[in-house]
Amino acid sequence: QQQQQQQLLMQQQEQQMQLLQQQQDQRQAQQRQLFAERQQLYHQQQQRNRLPLADAVQQTLARQGPCFPMAARNIRILREPSEFYDTLLACTAAAEDRIALASLYLGNGPHEEKLVAALQATRPKVAIDIVLDHTRGTRGPNSSVDMLLPLVRSHKGTTVSLFHHPRLRGLLRRLLPPPFNEVIGLNHLKIYLFDDQVMLSGANLSDSYFTTRQDRYVLFRDRALADFMHRLVTTVADFSLRLQPSGTIAPLSPDHDPRHAPLRKFTAQANAAISDLLNAHTNTEHQQQQASTTTANTQPPPSSGDFDTLVFPLLQMHVFGIRQEEAAVTQVLQLLNSEHQAWFTSGYLNPTRQYTNLILGSPARFRMLAAAPSANGFLGARGLRGHIPTAYTYIARDIYGQLVRRCLLGRMQLLEYARKGWTYHAKGLWLAEVNKSGAAVGDASSSPPPLPCVTLIGSPNFGYRSTFRDLEAQVAVVTQSPVLQQQLADEVAHLFSFGQPVSDATFAQPERRVNIIERIATRVIRDFL
Repeated sequence: QQQQQQQLLMQQQEQQMQLLQQQQDQRQAQQRQLFAERQQLYHQQQQRNRLPLADAVQQTLARQGPCFPMAARNIRILREPSEFYDTLLACTAAAEDRIALASLYLGNGPHEEKLVAALQATRPKVAIDIVLDHTRGTRGPNSSVDMLLPLVRSHKGTTVSLFHHPRLRGLLRRLLPPPFNEVIGLNHLKIYLFDDQVMLSGANLSDSYFTTRQDRYVLFRDRALADFMHRLVTTVADFSLRLQPSGTIAPLSPDHDPRHAPLRKFTAQANAAISDLLNAHTNTEHQQQQASTTTANTQPPPSSGDFDTLVFPLLQMHVFGIRQEEAAVTQVLQLLNSEHQAWFTSGYLNPTRQYTNLILGSPARFRMLAAAPSANGFLGARGLRGHIPTAYTYIARDIYGQLVRRCLLGRMQLLEYARKGWTYHAKGLWLAEVNKSGAAVGDASSSPPPLPCVTLIGSPNFGYRSTFRDLEAQVAVVTQSPVLQQQLADEVAHLFSFGQPVSDATFAQPERRVNIIERIATRVIRDFL
């Protein structure tokens, strides 16, 4: 009996050893497979890096979602706020079928009154869809809602929707008064659509954005892109509150009430609707064929000669589980090498840690443009909001300090936009192949600057709010058109012409010093900026 027990014990030990050996073999096989996959990804990345920049970006973005081939002649870049305003009025007057406006809010000055009057004067058959943010659009006397209520009553084809962040509910909603309730999240979309034209911008519908607040504005004439953007606006409207002719604000249905519907169910329904939009506009076989021929160094065949530019919509709606833009921007930044030049700007420069690491770790040449304190939109604001420019000074100093510590000032440069009487609100990214001359960043030599073949244009600031809190939309434009590339270069030159290089002396000025309390506060609230 003892011998049997010993034999049984030995058999069990042998089985355990065999099991351990099998598990070890499986782990080694998994490690070999993982290594092979990583090696394959590395080789794919190296291959993309050897491709012309536009080709590499195009291949990367083609996996993210819809693509709209179009002719560069149907893309117009505006420069000044007055052009933005004049274009809004002209397109409103010419609209025959539909108008869709998505913005953070509508102001209440003479410029805004004239815009509302233009909307009221449109043809009766024109459908008007307006989406604003609820917290911002209902704040204070003579709010956006007050401005638009006469339009809702007089133009039967008008709907005004107010996006209410679904996480702003219950006790949190009662405890956070305006404007502090805006930190939870906002509708930050900036889409201005008229029939088959759509203008993407970072500008709101307010007086300063029409006069002395610098932003970016790109007008596209393309039916397919306009259809996509129109459906995006109306989809967000479906999950928003609706302004009634009586002046009340109510949801479309209990299931679509962002304040009271079960949060998980509400966000899942929104995710499904937006995912359906992206899937419905995924490239057709014809579009893919056109896109495959529209590259930076390959001339398309005669049948597709009009298509020299590709436009890729990128959405970021973290609350709904939509993180398309975040993935796309990350992958595009990973493509950059020492043969590339990048220009990056944000009126509220507070890139996420991931974006910061990708930019500062990139071998590419970067020029970054932020708003100087005098150009910050919160300058002179009352209460705690008046300290926001100081917070951005602290963030800018941190980024500059990293440039110094990593010895990157030879190929990277931080500038601040300063223009007397103006504020700065532009945001975007431009990418180009570096000239053969290899001029250094900020070099004042006579060699012509490289022409951007890629740009990102839209509402995101590439910060924590844009990535994790607000609803955002932009497009990536990839073009082989020399004319459009020159227009992009002119746009970059115009914005950066008001940039003052940052140095140690910048932050040594008494007015730029940040005390210990402000430093701690900035670290605490940085995720909300």
